[in-house]
Amino acid sequence: MFLLILQDLDDMEGTSNVLETEEIVLLVKTLQSLNGLREVIVKNLESGLRNDAPDAAIAMRQKWRLCEIGLEDYAFVLLSRYAKLFELT
Repeated sequence: MFLLILQDLDDMEGTSNVLETEEIVLLVKTLQSLNGLREVIVKNLESGLRNDAPDAAIAMRQKWRLCEIGLEDYAFVLLSRYAKLFELT
């Protein structure tokens, strides 16, 4: 779902005849989808690891955490675009 909405947002970026309200709606949908994805990742990371967890499990957990951090960074980019739209109006 997130990737489909992200593709729509990327497609919209190249066009000049898009209404600001349409872009705002798409930005909000993208943020909602991104937050839903982050919730799923964080929920799976909540359980923690056992003390005797194998190295592979620790490495995988680190990858998921980095993925969540990357999504958080992208949320900041989207929020910056959202704020910029309101500055223009």
